[in-house]
Amino acid sequence: MADHTKDELLFIDEVAKVDILGDQDERIFIEFSDSQLADLGVTSLQIKKALENRNIVIPGGSVYTEQESVILEPSGNFETLEELSNAVINVPGLSHPMYLKDIASVRRGYVDPPASLTRFSGQPCILLAVSLREEGNISSLGEHVDALIQRLQLYYPLGLEFHYVNQEAKEVTG
Repeated sequence: MADHTKDELLFIDEVAKVDILGDQDERIFIEFSDSQLADLGVTSLQIKKALENRNIVIPGGSVYTEQESVILEPSGNFETLEELSNAVINVPGLSHPMYLKDIASVRRGYVDPPASLTRFSGQPCILLAVSLREEGNISSLGEHVDALIQRLQLYYPLGLEFHYVNQEAKEVTG
């Protein structure tokens, strides 16, 4: 929602840029038992190589016509956790395919500890820092941001709140 709000703010003519502060990086975690892998005769390096070999982007070539040229880029990228979980891992001696989900837990999570934390009134938060464009009107910016926030509050889930840490437009006109 912070990214969506940022995108909406960037449509305001008076806005030069919007920085998001305090967001945490998401990662995909693959967790497995070393003893289970040893029982299967598989190493974590084999799993890593199997996933790397599947998650590649290679040039596919080009198609040229009189009007245009199209570059083909076949992708082996995993698009969802389910696709990643269903990746086939070759296990020596097995007659059936082994899927990553059979030998590992695959989950999405946040980097811990986070690179940076922001707080408002003692609670974790995400800050959106809105910068005025050069030669912009701070009062107009304030009015447009207020209107946008009121509109977004109607669509965003209950519990998501907007608060101003510093509202320069009010300080200038107040």
